[in-house]
Formats: sequence, C-alpha cells, structure tokens
Amino acid sequence: PWKNLFLLSFSLMLIDIVRSFCFSLLLYGKGGSVGLHFDVTSLGHALSITPFVEYAYFGGTYILTGILGLLVYTTLHYKKTHYSFLVPVFLVLGWIGIHYYIPTVSLEKPLRVAIISTDFPDEENKLQATEQRKERFLSLEKMTYALASSSPDIIVYPEDARFLRYLSEEKLQLLKKTFPNTLFVDGDTRAYEEGFANYSLFYEIKDGASARNDQTIAGRGKTFLFPFSEYTPALFTPFLHFFMDEKSYSLYKENHSYTKVNSFGSFPFESVRVATLICSEFLSYTTVRNMARTGPHIVFLQSNFTVSKNRVWFTMQTRSFAQIAAATMRRPLIHIANGSESYIVSPRGVIVKTLGRGLKTTLI
Repeated sequence: PWKNLFLLSFSLMLIDIVRSFCFSLLLYGKGGSVGLHFDVTSLGHALSITPFVEYAYFGGTYILTGILGLLVYTTLHYKKTHYSFLVPVFLVLGWIGIHYYIPTVSLEKPLRVAIISTDFPDEENKLQATEQRKERFLSLEKMTYALASSSPDIIVYPEDARFLRYLSEEKLQLLKKTFPNTLFVDGDTRAYEEGFANYSLFYEIKDGASARNDQTIAGRGKTFLFPFSEYTPALFTPFLHFFMDEKSYSLYKENHSYTKVNSFGSFPFESVRVATLICSEFLSYTTVRNMARTGPHIVFLQSNFTVSKNRVWFTMQTRSFAQIAAATMRRPLIHIANGSESYIVSPRGVIVKTLGRGLKTTLI
C-alpha cells in the first residue's frame, strides 16, 4: 500500500506535467513556447482553497496535484495502509515549516495602491472600437481624478486600458500636477512587427519631467500569449480558412496576430519593485516562476476577461490561478480585471478581498 501510495501521487503529478507539455506542443506557435504551461483543470487546483496552497512554492499546481493524491489515497485505503495517519501529519508539519520558516516578500514601507476595475465590452470593428475607446477614456479619467484626495502611491488599470495613450499634452500636465508622486501602471496594445504586442506601461512623474506619453514610457511586453485569441497555433493555421469565409478569415488574422516581446521583469519605484503578469501569463508556471526571480515586492495581474461573461467555471479557475501564482512567488498579488471580478491575494495564496465586477475604484 505504501508503494502504491507514492506511485499514485507521483503518477498524477507526472501526468499533469506531461499534459502541460503536450498542450504547449499542440498550441505551439509564434506566441507560445513548449514548457510548463496550461495547467488548467488540474486536480491540484482543488487545494487552492486550503492552507496546503502554500506548497505551490515548490512547484505550482503540479506539486499540489501530488499532495492531493497522497490525501485521497490515504483516505480511501486507510484500513490497508498501516500508520496511514502519518501522511496528513507530515503534510501538516511540512505546511507549518513553509508557513513559518519560508519568508514571504513584504513591503519595506506602507504602500497606498488604487485599483481601477472596469467592465467595458470589446469591439473588433476598427472604426467603432476607436469611438468606444474615446468613451472609455472619459470613464477612466473620471475614476482616476476621483482618487486625487487619496494621494495613492500607485494607480493600476486592467489589461489594455489605454488611459495614458489618450492623454493630450494639456491633460498630461494636469495629471502631473494632480498626482506628482504617483506611479501609473497602465496597459496598451501597440503595432509590433507583423501584428500587435500587449504591454504593461509604467509612468512615473519625476522632478517635473516633460516626458511625452509615447513609446518612451517604460513598458513590459507580454511574453506568453493566449492561443487563438492572440495568435494561431501553427498546427491549426492550415485549417482555419475552411471554417471561415475569406473576409472573416482576413479580419480574424488582422485582429488576432500578436507577438510576444522579450522585456524586463520588475520596475523600480522608490524602495519598491513592481511586477506585472498580463492576463494569460498566469496560466504558465514557467512565466510565474521566472517573474518571481526578478525580485518584485508586489505583483499586479492585469487582465481583460470580457469573453468570460462571469461564468462560474471561469471565475473559479481565475481565483485558483491567482491564489496559486501568489503562493508560488510568495508575494502579494493584486488582480485588476476588465469584465470579471478582481482579487487581492496574500503571499500565502489566501484571497483577502474580492472586488465585484463593474466600474470601481478601490484603495488598498
């Protein structure tokens, strides 16, 4: 029984790892890579709502799947497995060791972070999308200036909010005057190579600098894209035109051709290092682990989930991935979403606060 106990747990973990490699191979293309990605609906996600989520520090969802195997086997076969109670005892002792002896990354001083959550629809028609973006800007502008009396250190927007893009010189100067010591973490989509690139933008007002809102603003490009939405996997490219007419296929390629960008990891702001994960990047264990290595004190997960329409399954997966990512990095993570709930997650993978869907400003 003990042999089967460890064989089952190791096999489940190995299956999850192999499955991730198979998915990444199946979805390989210009925006993806072969590696530990797409651990969606893994058994280990069941432990994300338990204290055992802290084990993710050693291997993300994969190690959680192995631990779940240990717990399930000893529960079902406790009569056949002598001293089976030792398994949960050692797992609890291991959790105590992680909880108290593996340090979490904390801020050196209190930080006032303002979250701007949105619920804007997406429009792919270019002319209509441009008009829609102008209306969005007015809403974002109103919510931003509503925070002026709070004097936040950082204001964070969802993925692809594009607030900074629409600032005229006059509005830029007004923003500097109103928020002289604030870091803005925005998002933008820019023309890049043969398609687009998705960015997090870091705009810090320093010493009255007159830096224009243009390509010179520091930005971190998205390194792991979402298949079919941001790129077409190479294996499926020859077949897509069979399912679309010529006009639809041409429009699809024009709107869904993104490129991953190699860029820096975390951004230094005063005594704090800030990092971002952009939407689908939190589906990749490799990306999350590499982000932790850049040494951030706090991580912002910027997403655009209009496609989810707040479906229960999608919401459940988002919560779980956010918790596992925070526990893997041992850093506080704040999820800022368009079209979905937003979350504040502790470095131990516990959701501290859930922000409902809609147009909201929240000061932390």
